[in-house]
Amino acid sequence: PRRPHTAPTPMLAVQLWEGRPQVLLEGQGGPLKIQVNTTIDDGDWHVIHLHLNTQGVSLMVDLCGRGWEERAHDDTHCVTRAEWTTPRGGRAWVESPPLQVGGLAHTPPRPDDHGWVEAPTVRPLDGCLSHLVLSGQLVDLGEPAYSKGSEGGCHPQEEACPGGSAGCGRRGMCAGGLHHPQCECDPGWSGPSCASPTIPATLGKSSYMKVALSFTPAPRVVTVQLRVRTR
Repeated sequence: PRRPHTAPTPMLAVQLWEGRPQVLLEGQGGPLKIQVNTTIDDGDWHVIHLHLNTQGVSLMVDLCGRGWEERAHDDTHCVTRAEWTTPRGGRAWVESPPLQVGGLAHTPPRPDDHGWVEAPTVRPLDGCLSHLVLSGQLVDLGEPAYSKGSEGGCHPQEEACPGGSAGCGRRGMCAGGLHHPQCECDPGWSGPSCASPTIPATLGKSSYMKVALSFTPAPRVVTVQLRVRTR
C-alpha cells in the first residue's frame, strides 16, 4: 500500500487510443496526458517521435513542416507539446525500468496502487513495429529475448506487394504500407523486382552529374541511395 503524500510511481506510456497516438506520464512533475489528433490506423507506416526532457514533452507523427524545429503552433494537427517540469531537488522521473513493447507483460496495474490518475491501456497493439530508436540507439526487434505472441517480420506487409514476399526478389523488401506497397531495393539495385543493377558512372576532376526523377516523390520524405567508390 502507498503511504500518504508519497510521490506517484514514475511511468511513461506511449499508446494508441482510438487510432491516435497518446502519451501518459506520471511522476513528481505531476500527471500529464497529451494526444495527437491524427489517426494512424490506416494501414500505412507512420513514424512517432517522442521528445522528453525537464522542460516539457513533444509528440509528433511523421514530419510536419518546420513546426517541430521552431516550436511553432501551425502544425497542431500532428504536433502536440506540453510543459512538464521536475521539481527542484527531485529525482529523475524515470529510473531504469524494463521496456515493454506491444502490450503489458504483467497484471494490469491499478491506478490507486501507484498514485496515478490513469493507467495504460491493457489492449495490446495489433500491428507491426519497426525501427525502435531510443536516444539515437536502434533497438533490434527481430529476435526479442522475452516475448509472447510476437513473430519476426511483418507478414501482412510482406504479402502486400504484387507477388507477395517474393515479388521484390532477393534484393528487396516490400515497404510503403498495405494500401501503397512498393519494393525497397538494396543499394546498387533498382527496378520493379529489384533485379536491375544500377549503372556506375566515373567522375573526373571538376565533373558533376544531374539526376532527373521519373516519378513524383512523397510530399514529406525523399530517400536517396548513393554509393561512392574513391580511388
